[in-house]
Amino acid sequence: MKKVFLVDFENVHDDGLKKVSSTISRNDTVYIFYTSNAKKVEFASINKLLGDNMLKLVEAKPGKQSLDMTLATYLGSLVKKNSKNDTEYIIVSDDKDYTSVVSYWKNEGYKIRSKKLCRTISQVQPVVTVAKPNATKEQPKQKITTAKPNVVKEQPKQKKMTAEEKTELNNKISRQLSSETIDGIRIDSKTIGKVQKITIKCVSSNQGKNEVYNSLRKEFGDKKGRDIYGLIKKLI
Repeated sequence: MKKVFLVDFENVHDDGLKKVSSTISRNDTVYIFYTSNAKKVEFASINKLLGDNMLKLVEAKPGKQSLDMTLATYLGSLVKKNSKNDTEYIIVSDDKDYTSVVSYWKNEGYKIRSKKLCRTISQVQPVVTVAKPNATKEQPKQKITTAKPNVVKEQPKQKKMTAEEKTELNNKISRQLSSETIDGIRIDSKTIGKVQKITIKCVSSNQGKNEVYNSLRKEFGDKKGRDIYGLIKKLI
């Protein structure tokens, strides 16, 4: 039975050629698929493949899975072209993606069998073979993690204003605003009362000066609110 080897050189490199040279027979054919990113081929390996065998280099464009698709397409053309010949096709690669190629030809009615280090699709005895170089995978190291104990941070206690503190702050605000004017107009008691209420509310809830500032602008408008805040901020 004539054999056609399709070598994924980018995947198996020179080891794949050595594997082919050790099993090749007279009149077998070898196709080496490569890209411009491939490593150099040792002439000793190529020389062993030549002899009476036909050797052909097929360049694929660089890119993710570009070579895989080129090889699979090339295989399809060879299978259809030589469908009446007694030929066995062997894919030499360590890439598991070629499993789908085997499945395709199986669905087309070709017999599929597995060998050690290879899968084959043949025509008279339809088989496609994927030869994989031996490789020992390093077991991943186990990562030991130590669970950290849950830590609950204690929230600082908020200080509440006493009735005396509220009264004192109200009196300070009243005295401060009663003697001031905004745009030449004296501040009336109604406005002072609103300012006292807003300030006490914000300070009591520990919201700080920024909240007092925003609340005054919201109540009296941007300019007037800023002016009032400027008069009382030293009291807060």
